[in-house]
Amino acid sequence: MSKEKFDKKLIKLLESNPDFVDKAGSLHRANVRERAGKLDPDLIKLLLTNKEVEAKFFKEIEGRWIFDSNTFVDYITDKNFFADSYTKFRKKIGLNIDGKYLRERGEVALVWPYKDCVLEGGQTKEKEKNRKEIFFNEILAADEINRIFDPKVLTNWKRYTVTGEQEVTNIQCDQDGLIRENLIIKGNNLIALHTLKEQFREKVKLIYIDPPYNTGNDSFGYNDSFNHSTWLTFEKNRLEAAKYFLSNSGSIWISIDEREFAYLKVLCDEIFGRENHISTVTVKVKDPAGVGQQAPIFDICEYLLVYAKDIKQFKENLPEFIDTSHFTEKANGYRNLIVEYGKPRLVKEIERQNVGLVKIYECEDYKISDANKLPFDEYVEKRNSIAADYNPSGGMICTAPGNSGHSLNQDCGRI
Repeated sequence: MSKEKFDKKLIKLLESNPDFVDKAGSLHRANVRERAGKLDPDLIKLLLTNKEVEAKFFKEIEGRWIFDSNTFVDYITDKNFFADSYTKFRKKIGLNIDGKYLRERGEVALVWPYKDCVLEGGQTKEKEKNRKEIFFNEILAADEINRIFDPKVLTNWKRYTVTGEQEVTNIQCDQDGLIRENLIIKGNNLIALHTLKEQFREKVKLIYIDPPYNTGNDSFGYNDSFNHSTWLTFEKNRLEAAKYFLSNSGSIWISIDEREFAYLKVLCDEIFGRENHISTVTVKVKDPAGVGQQAPIFDICEYLLVYAKDIKQFKENLPEFIDTSHFTEKANGYRNLIVEYGKPRLVKEIERQNVGLVKIYECEDYKISDANKLPFDEYVEKRNSIAADYNPSGGMICTAPGNSGHSLNQDCGRI
């Protein structure tokens, strides 16, 4: 008998006992493993009813049949035992995903180690970011995953208003029981999402996510041996949870840089549907002057991946126009403008990771102007001309002589 046929026969045999299946009628793996460890008589009797199963997991010693519980547990725990695991290869070439081979699916699929797992990702403290995380396989560890996804009790509630901190005695809800207060939840984001998903299922119009970029220097530091796969699993778990929240006309906006952009795009196509991709917004976050004078190609942009829950309904619910009247005022925080940089003198050079050589200058006889005293049009014109000429908020820093090392962009407002 082939292994595949034997596996099916064993699963069917175990599922014939109501004690070994869950409410959905599927095999309750954790329960079977626990019963085997305790040498449960009902389990042993059930296994002895099939000759092939008996021969596989029982040994004859001096005329008596002894149940080899270790072999049995190892067998049902093996990743290849369950046919619908991403990590299972069959004789037919190709990965089986959602019951179909890649060739049968007719679409691009992103496959990586641990894709069929859940990563709790307990980054609660900076010192714990390198802790050893467990990848809970969706098939083998369904019970553990259910415990993670079950709603949790939120504690230590505080309400902050213009008058300060207040005691929370009740939560403001509408007539349908939906929470109508702004919430800031401190804790594991995956657990928080699954705790709130029933309350806010299909109620959210817009979600913005700023995930770790996996640069090697950010807070994402799990499992160095499989860092890229870990990051993809981490994101997949959270994006799938976030999808529950989106209304039919809702959209999700995800920040990312070039390191993981391509992989995240394909992952989002899989989760939200390629047809629901609204746009990719390119955001200029640095000026070429600030990325190092010796960098051959300037990395100055990040991206916003934008997806709709249903792009047709998203478009139907867009406003007819966008109010731009508030853009006629000067930006807050820009108190001064640098009118002239004066005479720059090279102070030192710094080699920075990913950006190349950065030069620091000290400027003499520089001139600044009070931005608030300029007419709006002149204010914008000066800002644009200065930004086009030179950007002190980037990596090239100018300091004022005798000014305790403060940079001009700190003292004069960022351009």
